[in-house]
Formats: sequence, structure tokens, C-alpha cells
Amino acid sequence: MPDFELTLFDHGRRTAVAAVDPTARELVARCEDQLLTADNILRLAVTPALIQNIQDKELAVEIRYREPKDFLIPFNQQTLHPLRLLIPLTGELAGGVTTIFHGTAQYGAGPYRNRRGTEDLLKLVNQLEKRSGGQ
Repeated sequence: MPDFELTLFDHGRRTAVAAVDPTARELVARCEDQLLTADNILRLAVTPALIQNIQDKELAVEIRYREPKDFLIPFNQQTLHPLRLLIPLTGELAGGVTTIFHGTAQYGAGPYRNRRGTEDLLKLVNQLEKRSGGQ
């Protein structure tokens, strides 16, 4: 049984991606790498409405783990144990920087940021969407 579920949000449309898909596994690995190499924290109140807005109006990737996954973030020596990650790929929280929301039952305040940006993630999402009949 796969250890994660991957969902693409494309302006309100949800697409579940099979965890056995090699491109999906690469996307998850790159998302996790973005978190592990994060270099900042965004001081932002994360509300359910903000998360819903990202899922309804942007292109985003959500990873849900079956069990909490441990991540040691080197820049601030914090250990996270999230059950979920959400990365917007369009909108004001994306583009030249990657914003990584994390949480357990809900997404919490203080999403991590990575200045590498979302370009490599977007390429993988586009490959997945083309195969699933998306845009």
C-alpha cells in the first residue's frame, strides 16, 4: 500500500494521481526536497478559507501521508511531523518562491518558503495533467 495520496487542484478541479505513477513519485520527492531545503518561514495566519481559496482558484499539489512523516528542516533545526503538505503552483504564494503549507488535521500557521521556486514542480504537474486528460 502506498504511503501517500497525491491530489492535484486545478482551479477547483480535483484529480487524484496514482501513487504508483513514476512521475507522481518524482513530484512527491521534489516537493519533500523543497521542504527539506526551505530557507525561510512565511509569517501568515493560515485559515481554512485561505486553503480553500488555493484549492478552488489556483493550481496546487497536495500530499497526504498515511502516517506522520518526519522532516528535519536544517535552516532552523525544526522537526515537523505532518500528515499533509500543500504547495500552490500559481497565485501570489507561488512562482519565484515555493510556499509549503504543512499540518496534521488542519494546515498550521507558518508555511515554509524555498527560493528555488516552483518551475520544476510545474513541469511534473503538467506531465501528469496531460496524461489524465487535463489541460
